Amino acid sequence: MLQELLGLRDTDVLPIKQEVEAQLAQKSESYQQNLAQYKQVFTEAIQREFTLNQQALQDLENLQRSLGLKDEDITRVEQPLLQQAEIIYQEKVEYENKTYDVILQGFQANKKIAVLKAVRDLTGLALKEAKDLVESTPKLVKKGIDLKAAEEAQKLIEVAGGKVVVRYESSSVIWEEDETEDKIYDVILQGFQADKKIAVLKAVRDLTGLALKEAKDLVESTPKPVKKAINRKAAEEAKKLIEVKGGKVLVIINVNYQHSDLR
Repeated sequence: MLQELLGLRDTDVLPIKQEVEAQLAQKSESYQQNLAQYKQVFTEAIQREFTLNQQALQDLENLQRSLGLKDEDITRVEQPLLQQAEIIYQEKVEYENKTYDVILQGFQANKKIAVLKAVRDLTGLALKEAKDLVESTPKLVKKGIDLKAAEEAQKLIEVAGGKVVVRYESSSVIWEEDETEDKIYDVILQGFQADKKIAVLKAVRDLTGLALKEAKDLVESTPKPVKKAINRKAAEEAKKLIEVKGGKVLVIINVNYQHSDLR
């Protein structure tokens, strides 16, 4: 051994060993802290914009160099985060790209004229056609529109005094008047008031049973389904719980489920 060759005693070598080990441990701890810092910055970057632009990529590269991080460690950090972000992004795109039908279910008796006007504004129908539609509810008001337009149409009619449901568009499914209660619903979180994020996050966790991180990912990637394939009462209760906390929710009839899928 080198110690024997140099004629050193254990009492002489031990302090040196301890000092070296302490320095290595400190260096390792510092490196892990730098890696954690990079992970946090990278996570925030892909939450803002999943497909990172050139400037964001350059900023991350500069951060890696300034923190002295190895490429293989960066890959180990980034890969699972990118895979998760891809799943979240594709789900978000799926809901944004779906088309929706807006159905007028009924209206308050003293709000008929206001609802009639809202229907005409949305559809462009003449007075007689709009009156026939309103008086023969439930009736399709708008078909095959995007999520934002469906939400705006629902809001316009409900403010006027109407009762509206939204469903995923399906040309093969006919709206049947006698099956309202038996329909299956999805509850979509559209967004939330900026100062109510924590309250909405808690409501989402209460409804879904998700861990904190998964619930945070859901809330930060709206529009996103919070509950799927549930009955009308459960959907209304979920909507109320989230909206009371400051969330923005759309309840959608999911015609793609069979009633046996209800949960």
